[in-house]
Amino acid sequence: MNCANDTVNDQLVHNTIAAAAEKAHVLMEECLKQILEIEGWDTQNLVMPDALKKKPAKSL
Repeated sequence: MNCANDTVNDQLVHNTIAAAAEKAHVLMEECLKQILEIEGWDTQNLVMPDALKKKPAKSL
């Protein structure tokens, strides 16, 4: 049984979730791009900036 095709409501629920997931993915990709720019990453090679490598790690 394919639950996505079970009823019209099920199809609408799945489509609504899928659309939200796609929008969230685009938003998170843009957020990551901004973070990498702010921190000064080499986005071609994803090389961590030296300043970030020197930060001490906090113990949790």
